[in-house]
Amino acid sequence: MRAAPGSFRPIVAPGEVDLARPGRMPPRVKPFMHHAIFHVRSRSLLRGTTLVLASLVLAIYWAGFPDLHASPLIAIPGMVAAYGTWETTRCLRRRWSFYHGSVLLLLYADILVLALIIFLLLYPYARWLQAQ
Repeated sequence: MRAAPGSFRPIVAPGEVDLARPGRMPPRVKPFMHHAIFHVRSRSLLRGTTLVLASLVLAIYWAGFPDLHASPLIAIPGMVAAYGTWETTRCLRRRWSFYHGSVLLLLYADILVLALIIFLLLYPYARWLQAQ
């Protein structure tokens, strides 16, 4: 940009953005990575819930439900579900609101999913619980 002769206002070349007039900025297209679910540093309820539910489905598949068999790979969905629970915990707010209450309900559901994954991991090793 260069200044117009006799003025303090710069001349904006075609293709450049005039920061002095925000209304004249060209329309921006939001990139695909704009949503909070793709940014690890930002809080996202959708990311936490998706991680927990996907890890539950994967743990049930790897356990061979309903004929459970021992598979130490189920520890991986357990760790992913724990990370998803942490992501849900990050979304809690300091003051009570209906949003806070719904996040608490999601946390309870996450804890139940974690308990089910731990059960799927440990049950095949407990021979005394199984019918002989």
